[in-house]
Amino acid sequence: MRIDSISTQSWSSHLREKCVSILSKKLERNFDDACQIIGQVAIQKAARGEETSRKLLVEEISKLASRYKLLTGEEHLAMRMAIESLEHPV
Repeated sequence: MRIDSISTQSWSSHLREKCVSILSKKLERNFDDACQIIGQVAIQKAARGEETSRKLLVEEISKLASRYKLLTGEEHLAMRMAIESLEHPV
């Protein structure tokens, strides 16, 4: 059975599109999770009567991220995204 270059290129293109789609969905899910984390931490701090500045949110989320990594041995990508988005606003 002969596999010609056109079908190989077609398969390669399809596989690339599938991988990009999966990565896009993961990135979108991490972004949604990051927004939710920021919101939840801000609401908790406000409910306790604490200040909710960008710096303080980064500190709080960084503590959570450190605890998560200590417990699981893995980095929580959405927390990292939340921290980075607060540290380097667009």
